[in-house]
Amino acid sequence: MDAPLDCLLELTGARATGLWIREHDELRCLGFRAVEDMPEEVRAGFAAATNVVSLEQTGLGIVKAVTTCRPTVATVDELGSNLVGSASWLVRFECRRSLAVPVISDSTGLAVAVLAISTPRLLEPEWPEWNLMIQVAHELSGGLG
Repeated sequence: MDAPLDCLLELTGARATGLWIREHDELRCLGFRAVEDMPEEVRAGFAAATNVVSLEQTGLGIVKAVTTCRPTVATVDELGSNLVGSASWLVRFECRRSLAVPVISDSTGLAVAVLAISTPRLLEPEWPEWNLMIQVAHELSGGLG
């Protein structure tokens, strides 16, 4: 997964990206990539914390995207207070926003995986990066669903 995720980093201008597959009540990381200047302790800490994620961890955007079957945005609070879940990682990634897009199975209509990026930009629907994430998730749905 390294090459496709590296490509996604470049195309979106993100600082981190990852892909998780749903296995019962958990998400398992299939791949995680970060920009070269991200501190190794941050990179390794995130990889360890999100290698296996319970769907009960509703403070994480990747979990919300899978459980709601809708793209989910996490944003750093401008005041920097109450940083929990996804927002706490965004601060360590030096990002302002993350976008998690569910990969929906064509056959069942359920989320089978989630693709996410973290970026210093404030992504909005209809921005090219947002549309690219939706398109990639749709393409993945045939292979993972």
